[in-house]
Amino acid sequence: MPVDGTKTLDHTGTAYEIRGELRWTPGTTENVGFQLRKAPGGTRHVDVGVYVAGGYAYVNRGGTLYPGGTRETHTPVAADAGKLAVRILVDRTTVEVFLGDGRYVHTHQAFGLPGDDGVALYASGGAGAVFGDLEIVEYGVG
Repeated sequence: MPVDGTKTLDHTGTAYEIRGELRWTPGTTENVGFQLRKAPGGTRHVDVGVYVAGGYAYVNRGGTLYPGGTRETHTPVAADAGKLAVRILVDRTTVEVFLGDGRYVHTHQAFGLPGDDGVALYASGGAGAVFGDLEIVEYGVG
């Protein structure tokens, strides 16, 4: 799915898995990723993405209600490769991200309000990006 800007998906949920591949054009795309646990109106969300211009992947929970500790984590990414496999697990209080077939892992607590259950894709700073083989699997929450 090509994205240039922000694209809100029809999916909503509090427990799900996202699998796919982020693809970008090296040297032309600056930032690409997902907004998870997105509030209506977009004021709160967890960002998971690649800052291509800086050569790193990140998880930023600064836009959510969160406990103390680190708001953003980084891991290196070969920006010139133009792609990265992602697997993301989301539940009511946690976002866990596996990058490059599990080479790097980010785990964050992130607390949303009831209704903070949207998902959006974003790409900025150039030619856009492609979210390849994107699959979202909903999990039951008891």
